[in-house]
Amino acid sequence: MNNRKPMLFIKFGQKEHLESLQKGNLYLNNLDYFIQMEKKNNKKGMGDKSEASLMLTNVSLKFFHHDTHELAFTFDSAKTSLRMDEVLTKPVFCIMWVAAEDFEVIKEDENEVEAVLSFDAEQQKEMLSEFGDHALVIEAARFIEALERTLDQMELCCATGKIDYINYSTNKNAHLPELMNNDLSVYFKKDHSLSYQKEFRAVILNKDIEEPITINIGDMTSFSGILPSPHLLSGGFGVKINLKHESS
Repeated sequence: MNNRKPMLFIKFGQKEHLESLQKGNLYLNNLDYFIQMEKKNNKKGMGDKSEASLMLTNVSLKFFHHDTHELAFTFDSAKTSLRMDEVLTKPVFCIMWVAAEDFEVIKEDENEVEAVLSFDAEQQKEMLSEFGDHALVIEAARFIEALERTLDQMELCCATGKIDYINYSTNKNAHLPELMNNDLSVYFKKDHSLSYQKEFRAVILNKDIEEPITINIGDMTSFSGILPSPHLLSGGFGVKINLKHESS
């Protein structure tokens, strides 16, 4: 898993929805929502039917009597998936993360560093077509602090982390016990074809929902801003970091 620490979070969407998010209103769906979205739209992206599942290719399934271990029957499968149903109703909030290494330094001196946020061609194409015409840029550390403080006050247990993008066409034995034991890592794995999303995720573990919920973590206007998506994705967004020096 990539251990780079998020510097900023970015949420793409319609401007009015992002203005609500900027006021602290986090909109959470359950995992089943994203599964059904891909099935409905027949397109992987915002939706992902492999959420919280283990995808296996070219496997042999053997069914046997548990007590006697007598083999009952066997069949081969080109592709199959395994999922524990209890994970499907957990509320989830998703957002893109960027680290310092995602910025390209274009100017620096002893007092200031100027850099631009760089997106590759796939990110520019997919993020704009899938997620909306505006983007909310949030300071990551203060967002996490506000989220954890609010959920603690609500007595909600939350797991957060970056998605680990894996190649489902290659079977990995280690993932099977993770799934069977309902290890937290099952919430943070997606197919490598979606790696351009650079998703950071918060999952509430001690609450189940059938319909979306909204949680307010407090106004984020002081440490966030809204930009048009094309401007951000094309590299038109830059930052200047002023270096403060202690007086002698």
